[in-house]
Amino acid sequence: MSMETSEVLRIIAKLNTRADRAERVVAKYEQALAAERQTSAQIRHESEKLATLAEVLYETNCRMGNFLDLLIGKQEIKQPDGSPMSFDAMFNLVLKQSEQAEQNQQSQNGEKTDVQQTAGPADGKLDEA
Repeated sequence: MSMETSEVLRIIAKLNTRADRAERVVAKYEQALAAERQTSAQIRHESEKLATLAEVLYETNCRMGNFLDLLIGKQEIKQPDGSPMSFDAMFNLVLKQSEQAEQNQQSQNGEKTDVQQTAGPADGKLDEA
């Protein structure tokens, strides 16, 4: 009977060791799960903030479009078909004006460099060889 008792004790020790390992693995997975839940909650919170921000930006964009249409209508700026100019049309108009101003400035800068090159040295003396 003592052999059976030692065998039983050996089996109990083995089971105890396996149970300890299993508890450590479970604790490790529970920690990982808690970290993932926290990350998920943080991502969900940030997503909600981004959705709110997107809604605010969309609403602002709509209001600005309505405001610009109203402003353009009051200024009586019309397209050739008689409809008020939209934001896109105004933007294109401003963009073209900006490009023309930039081209004018570049051409003026180009003329200055040509004048400086043909004028010679600033002191008026020529290099003597």
